Amino acid sequence: MNTAGVRATRFLVAKHGHRDDECEDALCVLADTAGVVAAVSDGASESLLARAWAGLLADAAARDTLRDPAVVADRGAFARFTEGAVAEWSVVVDKYVADRAERGRPVQWYEQPGLAKGAFATLLAVRADAGPDPRDGRRWSAAALGDSCLFHIRDRALIGSFPVDAAEDFDSSPELLCSRGTDTALIAERVRFAAGTALPGDRLLLATDALAAWLLGADAATVTAWLRVVETYENEDENEDEDSAGAFARLIGNERATGALRNDDVALVVLHFAEPP
Repeated sequence: MNTAGVRATRFLVAKHGHRDDECEDALCVLADTAGVVAAVSDGASESLLARAWAGLLADAAARDTLRDPAVVADRGAFARFTEGAVAEWSVVVDKYVADRAERGRPVQWYEQPGLAKGAFATLLAVRADAGPDPRDGRRWSAAALGDSCLFHIRDRALIGSFPVDAAEDFDSSPELLCSRGTDTALIAERVRFAAGTALPGDRLLLATDALAAWLLGADAATVTAWLRVVETYENEDENEDEDSAGAFARLIGNERATGALRNDDVALVVLHFAEPP
């Protein structure tokens, strides 16, 4: 996607040994004349329908943030967004149950507790708005619940990360959004916000936890070299470019093979803010 001076490049890579359609990470990028919005979500593998919930969250976050910038800047607006996502979830579950029955594989008694418990996922959403003078860059705002991370890159160097600052801060129990009911007061309390300015030439990276932890743990030279490779994949039609997607998957596979990158699903969105003409 290339719109209004912002090029968005998107990648999804499933865990090693899993099919692409088993990836439980999700992403979405939307834009209008005012700005661009991106979201990534990491479905918790231990929950039923994690892939579907992550997809719904990423899509709804991007859609709602495009309509209302307060979603990524105000606790109440973010909590109301999650209420809407939970309301949409009941339709997803009803369709899942009906589809299973139609295929002659109805939901079994031992699956019912999983459906009742709901699905869980992290969420990171970012909005970047154009100002009156492109040379002044774009003001961005972000909201995060969990450990999917935003990285601000300038001249192939990391100048900031959110909401996690160090690789050792990742653990196995991040904050998660649940598809079955929401304690809006608790969500409003736990969601975190950040804001900044992306200058022309800057990049914002949205990454789910495995890749985020690797980026924060790698040395500066490794990150710079990795970013240089990622830049070669940026093009207007990245979703149709199988060579780029395959090359990125191999890049992830190489880091997994060394043990540097944990074998987990990977979602990455790169927002590149073009230099003004």
